[in-house]
Amino acid sequence: MSFVLLAFAVETAFTSPQIWADMVAIALENLDPVFLGLLVIMLLFVFFAYLFVRRTMLGLREGYEQARDRR
Repeated sequence: MSFVLLAFAVETAFTSPQIWADMVAIALENLDPVFLGLLVIMLLFVFFAYLFVRRTMLGLREGYEQARDRR
């Protein structure tokens, strides 16, 4: 019986926009601003590190292609 109630609660939460919005509001309400700031800084660092590595690899590939074409 509890499985049926759990399945109904999950289905209702994902199909009802108001319940979903309330769940998100409760989750965001309990966040510490310092933690949120650190999380944003870490995500920005990961994003820019990805862009840096991507640019480096693309430049490396372009350099190899130019060197191969010169021969």
